[in-house]
Amino acid sequence: MPTTVIESKVPVPYGHIAVKIWGNRETSRIHILALHGWLHNASAFDPICELLDDQYYIIAIDLPGHGFSTPYPSGNQVDKS
Repeated sequence: MPTTVIESKVPVPYGHIAVKIWGNRETSRIHILALHGWLHNASAFDPICELLDDQYYIIAIDLPGHGFSTPYPSGNQVDKS
């Protein structure tokens, strides 16, 4: 399994986007950007990342309004109709 797990926040104008990072960017051969489904968050990738070895570098983001990410400001949501 990737030995390093980092939780961080990326600033955006309305707050922040939460990210989880597994592995080491410098030594990993395979880099993956993981995007969760509509009702999930970045922690949905915990079980699979625990099974992978150190050749993987994975960045999972919490989409706005999911997990620990700030929701979009009022009036900026996507029309769901």
